[in-house]
Amino acid sequence: MSEALEIRRRAHDHVQKGELDLALEEYGRLLKGDDVDPNVYNLMGDVHFKKGEEAEAFHQYNEAVRRYAKDSLYSNAIAVCRKMLRLDAAHIDAYRLLGDLYLEQGFGGEAVGYLLEYAGKLIEKGDLDRAADSLRKIIESAPGRVKVREQLAEVYTHLGLKDEARSELFAASEIYEETGEKELAERLKARAEEMGGGPAVAGADVTVEGHGSSRVEIVHKRIGLAHHVPLKIEEVLSSFKEEIKKAIGEEDYQCHYDLGISYIDLGFFDEALAEFGVSRKNSDLALRSIEMAGRCFMEKGDVEMAIEELNAGLDMEGHSEQEYLGLRYSLALALETMGQKARAVEHFEEICRTDPDFRDARTRMEQLSKG
Repeated sequence: MSEALEIRRRAHDHVQKGELDLALEEYGRLLKGDDVDPNVYNLMGDVHFKKGEEAEAFHQYNEAVRRYAKDSLYSNAIAVCRKMLRLDAAHIDAYRLLGDLYLEQGFGGEAVGYLLEYAGKLIEKGDLDRAADSLRKIIESAPGRVKVREQLAEVYTHLGLKDEARSELFAASEIYEETGEKELAERLKARAEEMGGGPAVAGADVTVEGHGSSRVEIVHKRIGLAHHVPLKIEEVLSSFKEEIKKAIGEEDYQCHYDLGISYIDLGFFDEALAEFGVSRKNSDLALRSIEMAGRCFMEKGDVEMAIEELNAGLDMEGHSEQEYLGLRYSLALALETMGQKARAVEHFEEICRTDPDFRDARTRMEQLSKG
């Protein structure tokens, strides 16, 4: 085991025991090099949040997002942003980060949704300058978003930027003309002319190419945001765990496994790991528990720990090849995430030899082989 992995293992053990300051000391050892793994900042954020140090936690999460994006690990960065919103729905800068991340990948539709959400929340707060910046960014990426232009015109009007407001209204009017909505086009054109100042301000980039429709709705419910976790969740969780201890025994392995699955659904991955640590003591649940533990580490962004855990499961003897398929599949996904595509293909091939129809293993193997 590498020194860095050993440090993470010790830190993880401290977290499980509630020794949070000791966990931070261990993670701090990994910050001394020049090329720090972004996962470390993500994990440190989790520990600070458990300590109730929310400002420091979000500082670490933001640093993780910045470093993930710098390394083009966009999926990891997006996962951290969504985690921030689960922990604190009022942390609206996460919407901006998500919009920027999707823009960098060329996913305009996703980006627009998050940037609109961000702009809407800024308008609610009265922060019109930053709202205007967000709306302008949307228009730059998708100039045919007519409703965004109308919204931006309203913001400009409130800011006293009459020429800019007129420009957006004229631009929106032209889009409505192109889509055959003459009445709307004339109404916006009349509003712009009422502001005075002559014809439309030159330079407005107007096109309906790729805008999809003449209506754009602000997206209020997005994947990962349906179940917001309250800020004081640690208090609720602590009480819940005490009740669970009273209700189930240490050797009720199936209940511990089921509880671990419930924790995963809620996004409490450290708590889930603790439950799978108990359920894996049962031979019938061992492989499934290790597979789920690997998933928890993946969700936490600690792919190296996931790989170590899953390899440990594959080293366990006394099981049929069919029983190892879930572990092998998860390991292949982790290796793919780490860029070790050849090793991932080997595991997918092994899966297909045992069960050609197991999940989407064959499709993934073929895609990686072509790549």
